[in-house]
Amino acid sequence: MPLERDYTKRTGGMSIHAPYRFVLEISRQNAKEPLDVTPVDPDWEPALEWANLEAIRRDPNRPVVFDTQNARIEPAWSDELGSPYVAKIRVTVPPIGTCRAAEVDIPVSYFRGLARAASSPLVKSGQLADGEIFNYRICAYPQSCGNGDRVADGSLVVETLPVEIAGTDRSIDELLAGSSHSGPDPAEWLPVFIPSGVLEEAAELMTEAGSAETGGVLIGHFHRDSSQGVLFLVVTAQIPVQYARQELTRLTFTPETWAAVDGAISLRGRDEIYLGWWHTHPNWCAACDKRDNCEMAGKLSADFFSDHDVALHRAVFPRAYSVALVLSSDCHANSIQRSLYGWWRGMIASRGYHILGIPLAISAQMEGDADAEIF
Repeated sequence: MPLERDYTKRTGGMSIHAPYRFVLEISRQNAKEPLDVTPVDPDWEPALEWANLEAIRRDPNRPVVFDTQNARIEPAWSDELGSPYVAKIRVTVPPIGTCRAAEVDIPVSYFRGLARAASSPLVKSGQLADGEIFNYRICAYPQSCGNGDRVADGSLVVETLPVEIAGTDRSIDELLAGSSHSGPDPAEWLPVFIPSGVLEEAAELMTEAGSAETGGVLIGHFHRDSSQGVLFLVVTAQIPVQYARQELTRLTFTPETWAAVDGAISLRGRDEIYLGWWHTHPNWCAACDKRDNCEMAGKLSADFFSDHDVALHRAVFPRAYSVALVLSSDCHANSIQRSLYGWWRGMIASRGYHILGIPLAISAQMEGDADAEIF
């Protein structure tokens, strides 16, 4: 990815030494013996980020510091099958100051993408039929760390540089009173507030881009309501992409894109941070002469996050609070559809958000007032 260097600069990088070797057992439904046993190397950083955010969310006294140093990952064994079969992954976040350590469980669905990739050779060899549903189990076996030493308690040790978010205290009730809600939001999600003006700007840019994908960066603030112990995000603006490669089915950000965004944030002078990004899924079939008999009618929607989208979000927006807004239309829709995605237990999933009704022009004017707290 062209943003790897920039991403390392933002997060401080991460070094992981795994004392466990994880293995996938793939089998047909209702079969006792596995079709294949495949070693896998999970990407643990999203799980660690989520656990860190959960520790902050659960403890109102914990500072908003994303620090996975000395965090521990270890398998929890299946009650039914026992070791080496894994029921879940337990992440222990170390204490900060007077705050206690926190434990967060990650489900084995975290391995779903690895299982899907491991099943492809079985389909090609004919051991699995194309589209056939299969089962997978996760096994974990102790092994030596990369430096030749074994961690004494069998856990995984992570070292990284801490990143502190300058979150401000703000009441969430005032925002809830002036907003409408779209989509589901489980209790584990951080509420996200997006001004209607930001959504309107993105829709206008989508129309201007035509059949090419376009997008931008969402910036804003990370807040904590200390009276209720609630963390939440407020998007303040979207910055359209510059110097990005806009293609028919994908949008690729470049280092020049981030230089332009950083410059815009600096000029705004409001201490905003990167909260996520937005992009479009254009009306690819607008010129098709089979619109009345289209086999895809009703199947195209904003509720779609491609493999390219996942890769970009993982590489550039790895913080557990990072979100991605997708705008989509097709020849069977009379309006633009919107979906928001975010991290959930280290995995990307569709999520809900709150729409703030104050027009963007008004919110920007009020934001410049030193006495105003709007956005």
